[in-house]
Amino acid sequence: MNVFKVNETDWVAHYSEEKAKAFYHDFTGIPTEDIEEYFEGQVPLSDIMYWSVEEVDRVDPNHNFSRLEDSPFGDCYKVPFSWVIKHFPNQYPGIIASTEY
Repeated sequence: MNVFKVNETDWVAHYSEEKAKAFYHDFTGIPTEDIEEYFEGQVPLSDIMYWSVEEVDRVDPNHNFSRLEDSPFGDCYKVPFSWVIKHFPNQYPGIIASTEY
């Protein structure tokens, strides 16, 4: 599984760039031409995202993530994409992160 930044707001976890683009088109209805124009490409699985404190503590009580109490997303941890894919495998392929909520 890889993670692709499809535009300035969304990241998709999928097996290949082409499958990520096709999924994003099917999921959002955004025209393929627009996806191509704004597609930024694969990102490292070590890149971080924000995940709720409750979810992280529930599935991995022995983690060592940094807690952000004053983030714009509420009380959360900074976690790598790889951790999310490992602990929530049934949710991917799919949108793994978004700044639109």
